[in-house]
Amino acid sequence: MFSSFLFKSLKVVMNLIILFTTVIPLSVLAADNHDYIPVIYHVLIDDKRIGTISNKELINDLILAKIDNLDKTYKDLELTTSKNITYIPEHTFFPDTSDEQILSWIKENVTIEAVASKLEFEDQFLYLKEKEDAEETLNQLKLRFVSSEDLNALTNSEQKSDNKSQVLDVSYSTQPTITSGQVSPDDILSVDEAVNYIIKGSLQEKEYLIQQGDALSTIAQKYQLTIDELLKLNPEYKNDHVLQIGQPLIVTDYQPLTDIIVKEKLNKAEEIEFETKIVEDDTMYKGDSKIKQQGKNGKKDVLYQLTKKNGSVVKEEIIDETIVEEPIPEIIIKGTKVIPSRGTGQFAWPTVGGYVSSKMGQRWGRMHQGTDIARPSRLDILAADNGTVTFAGWSGGYGNKVEITHNNGYKTTYSHMKSLSVQTGQTVSKGTQIGVMGETGNSTGVHLHIELYKNGQLKDFLQYVKRLGHN
Repeated sequence: MFSSFLFKSLKVVMNLIILFTTVIPLSVLAADNHDYIPVIYHVLIDDKRIGTISNKELINDLILAKIDNLDKTYKDLELTTSKNITYIPEHTFFPDTSDEQILSWIKENVTIEAVASKLEFEDQFLYLKEKEDAEETLNQLKLRFVSSEDLNALTNSEQKSDNKSQVLDVSYSTQPTITSGQVSPDDILSVDEAVNYIIKGSLQEKEYLIQQGDALSTIAQKYQLTIDELLKLNPEYKNDHVLQIGQPLIVTDYQPLTDIIVKEKLNKAEEIEFETKIVEDDTMYKGDSKIKQQGKNGKKDVLYQLTKKNGSVVKEEIIDETIVEEPIPEIIIKGTKVIPSRGTGQFAWPTVGGYVSSKMGQRWGRMHQGTDIARPSRLDILAADNGTVTFAGWSGGYGNKVEITHNNGYKTTYSHMKSLSVQTGQTVSKGTQIGVMGETGNSTGVHLHIELYKNGQLKDFLQYVKRLGHN
């Protein structure tokens, strides 16, 4: 019994020795210093865990290699990763890592981007190297539409020395914002590239109203589209669709990212057109006129406020105007006295209807000196204006012919008539029947051949009738 107790007591002592020489010292050391326990790292990409790695320097070295590779091309840019990588360390006796899979994922999914300045216009944006470049881009945009002198005067609230024009305001239709962002180095623009891109803009859909003469092919060509692209934008249309004027059609066109709105005052010297006053005089013959007072334009200074969009005036308001010199009206004396033997200078159509079958000019290899009128509704030939019959009879190739002198420098002749209704020396009034249309002389058919002379010079009768508003 004693020996059994001694054996049990000895076993307890041995267990305590083992406990104090192994478990307790190791646990105490582990509590005081984690270096004695292996460490692994949980890798988080944008706060999402993708796995564990044995050494975070493996990832860091991979990223640095990517940056070093690009740094030779983009020396002046601050480069960083496209995704945020963080690590959570864990001490464990049983490390379980996937180094190759993690590094492979990093290679494929994490790219190198540049820290840049983001210039944004609502939902459209672009990137420049620095904030100063973005600010210079906005400045250069304004300088596309105003001079540096105007912009400086506006910035410093100064008045320009010439006082003819003054820029009141330069603004954007879409207000820009400048923030920091990350982007592929290839997508960073220079100041000049950014200005051109903002002005040209991006492709946007817009509505086009069909106009006279439009076809799907011409509309597509105008907006640099293929027929298939145009029909894709307008699925309700077919290639053989009959277009209606005013019908809407969706097209794509470049729209600026923002419009530059310029308001300015403009002082312009303008002429005031003189009025023409007509004074009738019954002692002067109708058709005669003379200038009693020569007209002269006046002058005025006009102050405008202009609103321009991308350099084009969209609104113009008159703020003030000052008369510098009053205009002098032109006074014309016109005669009203009418006598049967004197023409008015205003010629009437010499037939009852009809059409021009041959004009004055070259015909059949020679000069056709008059105007031919055929197919009237009635065959009466009428005096084109008041005058005196100075010839009535046969005249060779003209056949039966009447010549009327209008006693104001004009003379008309009427040829190929079937019969005459007047005789030499007779006074006729405008519209008086002087004969009947025929085909006497060298004629190819029934018609009137009329000639007009002014001060002995042959003139085109049609020009005088049209000019004075006759048929």
